[in-house]
Order: sequence, then C-alpha cells, then structure tokens
Amino acid sequence: MSFHRSLTLWAATAALGSACADEPLVSFCTDDGSGFDIEDVSVLQSNLGWQGTADAVVLSYEDARLAEDDRSSWRVTGIDVLVMIPLSGFDTYRDDAVLEVQLFDGDDLNATTPYKRRQTLVARPLQWSTHTFDTPPEGAREVDGFGLPVQNFEVDYVRAWWHFDFSDVIPEEGLTSTDYAVGLYWPEGPAPLVGYSFYDRPCADNWTNYDEADPPYVGESTSGWSSNGARNLNNECNWPMVKVYTELRSACQK
Repeated sequence: MSFHRSLTLWAATAALGSACADEPLVSFCTDDGSGFDIEDVSVLQSNLGWQGTADAVVLSYEDARLAEDDRSSWRVTGIDVLVMIPLSGFDTYRDDAVLEVQLFDGDDLNATTPYKRRQTLVARPLQWSTHTFDTPPEGAREVDGFGLPVQNFEVDYVRAWWHFDFSDVIPEEGLTSTDYAVGLYWPEGPAPLVGYSFYDRPCADNWTNYDEADPPYVGESTSGWSSNGARNLNNECNWPMVKVYTELRSACQK
C-alpha cells in the first residue's frame, strides 16, 4: 500500500510538471506614473470648502499597453489635493479639518460605489508656501446663489499638497474602466479649503452632489450626483486642484 501511494504521487507530480512546461508562469511588472496633474493644464485661481458638499471631475487613463495585452491592468495609487489656510490663521490652526477623497471606477458617479480615503488635515508635516490672490477667493466671501456664509476677505494664504494614499484601498487587480472620477467630500466642519482652477474643460465632466450641503444649495433638489453641464451652458466650471498617481501592471518583457 505504501509503495502504491508513492507511485501515484510520482505520476501526479510528473503530470503537473509537464503541464507547467507547456504553460510557463507569467511574471508581472509595475510602472508608476502620473495619471493627471492639474498644474500641467492650469493654475490656482480660487478656493472652496463647503460642509456636506461633494465635487468631482471625470478623467481618463490612457496607456497603449492596456490594449496590447489583455492581461495588463491599472489602478490609482494616490491623489494629491491642494489645501489652503488663511495666512492670518495658520499659527492658530488646530489640525481638525476633515476631507474625504473618493475614486470612482467609471464615469457615472451614481452607478458605482467609490473607493474612499478620509483624513484629518495635520498642518505641520506638509510643505507650505504662500499665495496671494488678486481678489478674495470663493472660499472667503459670500457667493451669489450659493448662500455660503461670509467668512472674511483675505487674499493671503498658505498652500500645500496633501497626499491621500490609495495603494492599500484599490486592489492590485486594478480598475475595470479607463474612465474614472476623483471626488472631494467635506463630511463635517470645519471644512478645509481646497484650491480651485477655472480652466477650459467641458462642464459635463464636472459633477457635484449637494444632498448634504450646509447651508443648502439654493434652488437645487437633493438628487445625488449630477453633471454641471446642464447648469453651466457657457462651460465655465471650477475644477479642484488635484494630482493623480497611477500604477500599470503588465507582463514583464523577456
């Protein structure tokens, strides 16, 4: 009985070895890159932080290797957000502002559950620089039609890129779509101010959710995410200052 078991195991092992010889294992390599950098196409022009509101932009990932090899995959590994603090209040800032960054796998924000990373803004570790606006930005004054409370009329701020790591949030298997959206959500007060740019891209790619806005958005029903293309026919939409870092996973070249 013992000899028969050994012979059976040898035969099975030999057969498995033959199959592996016919179908060698594939090694995968990863390449890190930049999926989107707002500073490549525009500059800081304003800022905004609105409790309960969510804002997003739809982007696309392009890499020829995805089309060349159906075993390749890609994912977002990190997102930088440009945060701002009034210069007059920087020394007394209490490290208590909360922001959630969301990543949607697809271009319909109502049809997919986003990956999320929520963080509290701790100022000291970040690399800050000063910035002076020509006029008070959106986040520092009342905006007609929005009902935002008047804060102040400061034009002097400090700014820093704040990193949100998604490498342990999005699986290595990657995203299913090359169209994706980066969203910002201010879950509670105080809402950190985020830098914004007004550059020429279709408003249809800029989405906003006012469901939990505090104060409520005047004249806007609570209907979840909706594209700003219908609201802004002149294609003048504000875009959050973000940078997106990506990873491509593909078969290694021999």
